[in-house]
Amino acid sequence: MYRPPTWIRRRLVNPLLRSLVLRGCFDRGEQNLMRVLRVRGRRSGREYDVPVRVAVWDGQRYVVSLL
Repeated sequence: MYRPPTWIRRRLVNPLLRSLVLRGCFDRGEQNLMRVLRVRGRRSGREYDVPVRVAVWDGQRYVVSLL
């Protein structure tokens, strides 16, 4: 079930984590790879930055949202 992001997540957590990821504070090898996923809104066309983690499980890579 989809839960829309809360105000705290949109305005505080995501921008803070995005800035830390872009500075390289979370890069610690392939097991803990963090990146910023940039997506374009379907209706507005606005670009959104979402910090994500690339997790490795049984040799497969998965993109995991932080919250």
